[in-house]
Amino acid sequence: MAKQNKSNVLSIPGLEDLGKSVEKLRKDAESTVQKAGERAVELLPEAGRKQVDEILDRISELGSGINESVDSLREDLENRVNELRELIDDKVAAVRKDVETRRKQAVSTVEKEARKQATALFKRLSLPVRGDIDGIKRRLTMLERKLDQLAKERPAEAAA
Repeated sequence: MAKQNKSNVLSIPGLEDLGKSVEKLRKDAESTVQKAGERAVELLPEAGRKQVDEILDRISELGSGINESVDSLREDLENRVNELRELIDDKVAAVRKDVETRRKQAVSTVEKEARKQATALFKRLSLPVRGDIDGIKRRLTMLERKLDQLAKERPAEAAA
């Protein structure tokens, strides 16, 4: 088996790692917005605080919309990854089946050729081959039947 060069292997972060990174980014953004709001409230007069509160509410709404979009994108990405995994699993199963079929054909071909070569070698060495042994077996069976038949006929002749 060929060795695979580690520099050629592409490392892809898992969905869980990607989800954790997005969640951390969301929390950091919320914290920054919260701190900015608190600091703005401290610096603004009372009239400006109302405007800042409205802006912060809008930003919070936008954050919720972003969270929903990220969740939707994550779900879509997970679905696509699962579809790809299923497709790859199907392709791998098909390749395995094809390899197994070809392996069986190759083994069968090698066995047939080995039988042919062994038969030819046995004939050259004047050794009996399977066909010779099968022929002898048939003749022996036929002789045993004839003997059984003769054995049955003799007691009948002796009695007569």
